[in-house]
Amino acid sequence: MPFRYIDQLKLNDAIVVETPDGWYTYRFPNLEYVKPSEIGVLLDVPQMPEMQTDDRYITLTACSPLGSLAERI
Repeated sequence: MPFRYIDQLKLNDAIVVETPDGWYTYRFPNLEYVKPSEIGVLLDVPQMPEMQTDDRYITLTACSPLGSLAERI
């Protein structure tokens, strides 16, 4: 379960991803719990849906509580 401890991330924690093109470091901005139907959190910039950007963003999601369909973290 790759995101088992996602709820333990703290503001500005580094999230490092290795790809064939190189390493990318993201900073953790916030933690939000949503219903599974709230797909707006998957937009490029969830807090500003009208914003278009060429920047790189990462969105991490997991079940909350773990293994449940009740919410997404």
